Amino acid sequence: RQYPRHGYTSILDLGCGSGDAVAYMHRKFYGIKAMGIDLSEGMLEEARKKNVQVKRMDIEDLKFAPEYFDGIWSMCSLVHIEKENMLDVLSSLHKILKSDGRLFVCLKLRSEIFLRERLGGLVCVSDNDGVPTTTPPWFLNEDNRYFYYWEEQEFLDVIKPLFTVVKSSEINRANKDTVA
Repeated sequence: RQYPRHGYTSILDLGCGSGDAVAYMHRKFYGIKAMGIDLSEGMLEEARKKNVQVKRMDIEDLKFAPEYFDGIWSMCSLVHIEKENMLDVLSSLHKILKSDGRLFVCLKLRSEIFLRERLGGLVCVSDNDGVPTTTPPWFLNEDNRYFYYWEEQEFLDVIKPLFTVVKSSEINRANKDTVA
C-alpha cells in the first residue's frame, strides 16, 4: 500500500527463478520497476520469455550501488546460503536497500516432517561420506543445490542487528485455509 513512493518503486527479486514474481509485479502494480537476479542461466532464459528485466548474478556477490532499491523480495532464495555466510549476505542487502526500504524474506523452517512429506527427492548426507544424517546441509541429488533450514528465532537473531523486523510468522502450506 505504501508503493510507489516517488514516481516509481524499484524492487529486486533475489533469486528470481523463472521470473514469475517480477512479471506479476509489473502486471499488477502501477509504478513498480522490478528486476530479478538468479544464478541459473536456464531459469533466466525462462524469465526472459516473460519480457522482464533479469541479470545473472550471485546473491553472495551483488553488484548494485548503495541504496539502489526501494524493496527486495526474497522468496526462498536465501535457503541456499550457508548459515555462516548469511550475515554477510544480509549486510549486502542492507547496503543496496534504501534507508526507508523494505526487505521481504521467506525461508523454509527446519522440520523432519517437512523433509519426509514435502521433499520426496531430498537426500540427507553428511560431509563427504554419504552417510545419511538429520543435520544440515541437505542437498538435492539432481543438481547439488544446498538447502539450509532455520528455526524462526535463529534467523531473527541474525537479521535483527541490521533490520527492524515488522512481522515474523510461520505459514503452514499444508493447511489449505492458510493464505500466504
